[in-house]
Amino acid sequence: MGTTTNNGWPTPVATDLVKDGWEAIKDLGDAIDTTLGVYTPSTSGLTLINTTSFSAVASQSINDVFSSTYDNYKIILDITPSTGLDTRFRMRASGADDSTANYDQQVLRAADTVINGSRALNQTFGRFAQANTDNSGRVTCEFTLFAPNLAKFTYIHTIGMRTSGDITIENWHNIHSVATAFDGISILTSAGTITGTITVYGLAD
Repeated sequence: MGTTTNNGWPTPVATDLVKDGWEAIKDLGDAIDTTLGVYTPSTSGLTLINTTSFSAVASQSINDVFSSTYDNYKIILDITPSTGLDTRFRMRASGADDSTANYDQQVLRAADTVINGSRALNQTFGRFAQANTDNSGRVTCEFTLFAPNLAKFTYIHTIGMRTSGDITIENWHNIHSVATAFDGISILTSAGTITGTITVYGLAD
């Protein structure tokens, strides 16, 4: 046997007998295993869980997307409303929306050169973007959900942007203030309908 690797793993040499080849391979494998330990495959930061498209609906529910596999999640939402409307969401468990008055929210909004904010407590839904009464343009939104499937308060941070005339950016912070484990989410409107796509990703720890 010769030892020529950086890690000191035993390797065969030309003068070794052929009959000893199995032992050389075994020794090399044992040395590599001892050095590297248990192999853990790498995982990407985002894992696609679900993509759902919908057309002209007043609400769209997504079930069984939050589980014990991931603590935190990312949602990408791209919608076109039929009219000016308030875009909302509710958390879901076992196929049913949670419409209790346990949603608290704070928003920071920038429209043109005007920046303002507001808050609302004890609501029956969360909010993620608003469309002006004259706005039927596209609304895009990125949700980050913290611990929706754990029996903890669920924190939902959303960044939304809408266009039609002026560009408006809204930074929403929502809290579901009861320790509840959810497995889904519903997207809702205050009026009219929405058409678009919702995509859910799991965030690796």
